[in-house]
Amino acid sequence: AGYLQLSTRGSSGDVTERLRIAADGAATFTSSVTTGSTVEIRTATNSSSDTTYLKLKNAGENVGHIDFENGNGSLARITGTKEGGGAAANEGFLSFSTAVNASLTEQLRIASSGAATFNSSVSAGAGLRISTDGSNNGVIQNLGQDKSMFFSGDDGGNGINALVLDMEAAGAATFSSTVTSTGLIANVPTGSGL
Repeated sequence: AGYLQLSTRGSSGDVTERLRIAADGAATFTSSVTTGSTVEIRTATNSSSDTTYLKLKNAGENVGHIDFENGNGSLARITGTKEGGGAAANEGFLSFSTAVNASLTEQLRIASSGAATFNSSVSAGAGLRISTDGSNNGVIQNLGQDKSMFFSGDDGGNGINALVLDMEAAGAATFSSTVTSTGLIANVPTGSGL
């Protein structure tokens, strides 16, 4: 199969291939590709690694976004936006949006500080969910039936379960050490010996 090759000639007369288009239409560039002043695709090479990246450039406040679409419109969008307002702002945030009822809704925003804000609940596998309820109360929910919730840590290099909540026993709490409180109120069952 043949291919189309575009080359340039340097000042010393050397010819260098810049673009090759194969018979199947695949195009291979030997350097970065820039579309106007807004899009740049390149591979940066150094002694330790080769990194390919896509750069979206815009002098305005909205730096750029990448859309994922089908025939019905956008399915999702990744947006990089300057933070703080005005073109002089040099910090930005990354936004991830998905289509809900044919309209894009921001689901996650990561600020320049690294703080991440989710629009809805956050699930860790099938066992844990963190969310906010309709009254703006914070909720940590154990999703598994009759599964315990562990609050674990490191004590001098040893792993400990500081607190275990047993959901099979209506949330019975077991502490691995003492409990300190300035005003402890406890319901002690009759006949418990306490």
